[in-house]
Amino acid sequence: MPTQAVRWRLSMVSGARPTRGDNEGGVIRWYGLLIDIDDRRNMEEALRSNETRLLRATQIAAVAELSASIAHEINQPLAAVVANGHACLRWLSTEPPG
Repeated sequence: MPTQAVRWRLSMVSGARPTRGDNEGGVIRWYGLLIDIDDRRNMEEALRSNETRLLRATQIAAVAELSASIAHEINQPLAAVVANGHACLRWLSTEPPG
C-alpha cells in the first residue's frame, strides 16, 4: 500500500495569446508550472521555531541580568551597613585615649 503524504506545491498557469493577425484575442496555448515547495515550507517552519526559541532564551537572559543587577543594588548597601557596624563595634571596644 503506498504511503500518503501531504506536500506543498506552487502552481502557476498562463495563457498565450496571439501577437498579431488574430482579432479574436483568445488563448492559443496554455503553459503551466508546478513547483514542489514542501522543503522550503519545512525550512521556513523550522526557522520560525528556532526564532521563537531564540527569542525566549533572550528574554530569559534579560530577566537573569536584571535580577543580578537588582541583587547587587540590594546587597551593596547592606554590605556597607554591616561594615560600618563592625567599625562601630571596634571603635566602642577600644580603651579611651588619655
